[in-house]
Amino acid sequence: MNGRAWDSFLNRFVLTTWFDKGDRPKTRQAMYVLSQKIPAHDRKRIPPSTIVYAPSPKMSGEARRRVHPAGRKRYEFFLYLSPMLEEMEQAEVENIVAHEFAHLILESRKRRISGADTYPGAARDQAADRLIEQWGFIAAYKPPSKSNEVKL
Repeated sequence: MNGRAWDSFLNRFVLTTWFDKGDRPKTRQAMYVLSQKIPAHDRKRIPPSTIVYAPSPKMSGEARRRVHPAGRKRYEFFLYLSPMLEEMEQAEVENIVAHEFAHLILESRKRRISGADTYPGAARDQAADRLIEQWGFIAAYKPPSKSNEVKL
């Protein structure tokens, strides 16, 4: 196991006021698994100005100042991890957390290359899944079924 990778993830994303460590054990475990599976070259591509927000399910609301730990720099990316993750199976939580981090990496790279803000919906999720499959996770994106479509 790569203790240095976990220490980096722990300090950067978990030991912050944005991540409720006590009420989010499955999410914290998913962060640990991700830190062990994600290759170093992809870990380095996670934008440095990223907040991972994993609030307690016991809170009905929260307001926070957006100040970067290094000073008054603004955060560029905000990754929200829902408290509902704590109700899912651990493997599914791990796949979803990895999928969301893949979005960070892909969005950051896309902006550097093209200046574009994003890429189309389903293609975006499929690209994130292709990346996490390279890391050893299972695809997390589930396209909506035709039976769930709203008919006008």
